Amino acid sequence: MKSTTRVVWTWAAAAVASAAVAACGGNKADSAAVDGPECRDNPPLDWDNFGKGHMDKHCNGCHSVLIPEYQRQGAPAGVDFNTYGDVLAWRERIVARGTRAVLDEPTMPPGGGPSDEELSNVLEWLDCEVAKDKTALSRGR
Repeated sequence: MKSTTRVVWTWAAAAVASAAVAACGGNKADSAAVDGPECRDNPPLDWDNFGKGHMDKHCNGCHSVLIPEYQRQGAPAGVDFNTYGDVLAWRERIVARGTRAVLDEPTMPPGGGPSDEELSNVLEWLDCEVAKDKTALSRGR
């Protein structure tokens, strides 16, 4: 009887967990958090070998401290990506709007631009390197 009760409770727990995941609506961010990032590049993508170039090419035409407000195409003042510190500060917003982690198609840049490979690389960089550094900073390291 005890083993039957244990099996029933195990199945019940699995059913509850499955229902909880299904209730989330299949949000890509939820599934990514469970699976973890896919860090495939060696050496890893970083600010110098990828990030700065990507931000300059696709983001800093509007999101730069060097761009006057009237030329920012609606980019809010202060939402700038000129430095690695800027990217650390805005990482979550960049992931949400500039990658396919949350939406099927990124909303930034508004005119499109990054190739599928670039979108994959920017998400890898943000998940593997930037997130790690942001976590370390939040812990005071």
